[in-house]
Amino acid sequence: MKRIPVGIPALAFACSLGLATAALAMTKDEYRAGKDRIAADYKSEKERCASLAHNARDICVAEARGNEKVAKAELEANYKPTQKNRYDDQASLRGRRFVAAQY
Repeated sequence: MKRIPVGIPALAFACSLGLATAALAMTKDEYRAGKDRIAADYKSEKERCASLAHNARDICVAEARGNEKVAKAELEANYKPTQKNRYDDQASLRGRRFVAAQY
């Protein structure tokens, strides 16, 4: 019986991960639809904040901006799955938490 070198199954597994990542990438139309959805969500959140006053409005607008930035970063990370985009996604999430904590 022949032994299969250890590197061959590992290589096959690595290739399958690479193909799976490429399959998860978004199309350009999905990306544009996502951007439009994010813009509409931000606009509706900002309109909801208009009824509030003073500090409550500031907090609401800051949260809306943070949600928009995180959503855009997630969209970009899904559209172009690179290490930099994943890092930016996590950084925007931490930034949103920091801004919310300031108020």
